[in-house]
Formats: sequence, structure tokens, C-alpha cells
Amino acid sequence: DEPCDVKNIDSSVKDCESVRETCPDKIQDLKVGDCELTEFDFCDKVLVLADSDDEDIEKVLRDPNPHIEDEQIKTAVETLNLTLEEAFFLSYALGCLQVIDMSGQTMGLKLLWHTFCEIKPDFVESYVAYHYFRAKGWIVKSGYKFGGNFLLYKQGPPFFHATYVVLVEKVDSQLNRCNGSLTWPRLHGLNRLAENSGKDIITCQIVFPDNLTPEDLMTPKSLPKFQVNEQLTKRWISSQERIEKEQS
Repeated sequence: DEPCDVKNIDSSVKDCESVRETCPDKIQDLKVGDCELTEFDFCDKVLVLADSDDEDIEKVLRDPNPHIEDEQIKTAVETLNLTLEEAFFLSYALGCLQVIDMSGQTMGLKLLWHTFCEIKPDFVESYVAYHYFRAKGWIVKSGYKFGGNFLLYKQGPPFFHATYVVLVEKVDSQLNRCNGSLTWPRLHGLNRLAENSGKDIITCQIVFPDNLTPEDLMTPKSLPKFQVNEQLTKRWISSQERIEKEQS
């Protein structure tokens, strides 16, 4: 690629200005068939000008022959689906997302928090874990495919496979499990699954303080009160440890 040339950029700007001055009627009064266009629909139409690489540049400037044609390559409309944790993080932490309800009203953070807690009973501990790992620079995605709550990526799924599978636990101030869902057989099975896919398991404990009331949980102002403990879990293989000791 050639380096950027200010002279060439200025020339291009002057060429465009020359086209507007030379034939303003052709720029302003564009027609498709017998129908004048007052507004352009850029999703369906495209503005075509004469070839600017033509050797007779003076001819092109005198008559650029602007006309509208149908866009041959249709624009693909993609839908972005956000999880509850992703949506609340964009609204609460980054402030770059507004959520609209079915009546067209913007939902405030308190209403958004209350609604998400009703939709997902474990949303509080799930969001605390999500926010915690996002703040540490990880790209956090759903981990249901591998039996966990989240997957942690260094830069995202297009660049690397996930490094960790995250299991979220709700515990009290004495680190006693509140839901009892993480049993040793389940942990052993998830660990084997993670090993086969080249991942490690992180157990993320969300500590609920004793002085936290149900009223506190109804607002995101309670988020700073939570503590997070993370533990890296690996399966111990005695034969592998013996080989490593012999080699050392």
C-alpha cells in the first residue's frame, strides 16, 4: 500500500467539489425510471458514478452520470442476543445500554435489577461473578455447554478457546454452601469434561454477608457488599506426580 498523500486527498476533495459545481442538477435531481428520489434508502439502493479511473478525467468531471441502481449485495440483518448478566453490565457498569420494556418505556437500573432477579432466581450471585471477572479483563461467555456458569476467554471466542470453566457458588459468611448444588461427584464429572476440552475449572464463591437484608437484594446498591473467592480446581493424578518427581 502507498503512503497517505495529502496532495492526493486535497485533489480528491477538489474533484468532488468540481462535480458539485459543474452539474448540481445531476447530483440533486436523481431519478430511477420516471420516479424522482427525495430520500435515499441506502439498504436497497446504491449511487453509481462514472469510473474515476478513466483516462479522460475531464470528461468524467463534466459528466459523472450519477444514477441509482438496486443494491446487488443485500445487507444481512443480524440480531445480537444478550444474557441478563451482559445486559445489566452494559447498563450498570458501562452505561452504554438502555433497556426498553414492551410499552416503550426505558427501564431504570433498579427496575432492571428487580426484573432480572425475578426472571433468574440466582441472578445476584451470577451477576456478581460476571462483573468480577469482567473487571479483571476476561471475556465472559455462557458456560452451559461445558456444565458451568461461565467460560473465560483471553480475547474472545474468535481468537482463543476458553481457558477456564467457572462454577458459581453462593455461600454465607462462614463459607457454608447455601444451595448445596456442587457435590463431589458433580465436580469430578465436570473436571473430566473440562480436561478433555483443554480447560481448567475455577470455583467462584460469592459470599453473602450476614447483615444483608432481602430489601438490600432488591437494588444494585448492594453489589459492593459482596465478597468473591476463587479457587482453581484440578484432578490429582498420583502417577503423573510421581513421574514429575522422578524427572526433577
